[in-house]
Amino acid sequence: MKHLILLRHGKAVGASATGDHARALSSRGLFEASGAGAALMQQVVPDFALVSDSRRTRETFDRVAERIGRNIPHRIEPRLYGAVPATILALVAELPSEVRSLLVVGHNPGIAELARTLAVAGDRVSRDALEERFPTSAFAVIALKGAAWTAAARGGALESFVTVDSFRAPN
Repeated sequence: MKHLILLRHGKAVGASATGDHARALSSRGLFEASGAGAALMQQVVPDFALVSDSRRTRETFDRVAERIGRNIPHRIEPRLYGAVPATILALVAELPSEVRSLLVVGHNPGIAELARTLAVAGDRVSRDALEERFPTSAFAVIALKGAAWTAAARGGALESFVTVDSFRAPN
């Protein structure tokens, strides 16, 4: 069984003079990303990650990996910036079968849409929560059947949907 972890980046600062791609995480976003790392550590630790090349996704990944406390092999992937579900799935399908648990750090609406599409089974309460909203630093853990990542498109069971709404960011 494989695990696909779909993580939305942390809360970013507002508009940047250098454009959307260069927006950094806000102090709240840094806090959220650390919280996501702590929560993820209790679920499943990824053995590889695909990370959008935007600043906020890279900073989110760095915080998550720091909190998990280990170096997670990863690839910064420009095609994830603003990616639609089909693009994300195509990138996932390129991975070797040796990768057992994959973290994808990306953007909405693509991350949320893909999570909703792939979560065809699993806990109904979590699936209902996933349908409602996918806030910053939230992640979905989806258990996939099959040995190859190409099978991800068939979907799987939502093992958990974790939001960091319960965390209190510093003022």
